[in-house]
Amino acid sequence: MTAVLQHKTCSAFTPDFYAQKIIKWRWIIYPWARYEDLAGFAEKSSRTEPLTLSNH
Repeated sequence: MTAVLQHKTCSAFTPDFYAQKIIKWRWIIYPWARYEDLAGFAEKSSRTEPLTLSNH
């Protein structure tokens, strides 16, 4: 059996129990993982080449 706080319906895995069902995809930052998540974002945003948008 599995249990999660939030079950994202876009996930390939379906838990047996969940506290909240997330239908529309969103990024969730838990209080206990805030530092790691924000540090990862900062590392990805400090690229040397500029980010560009393309139609590909």
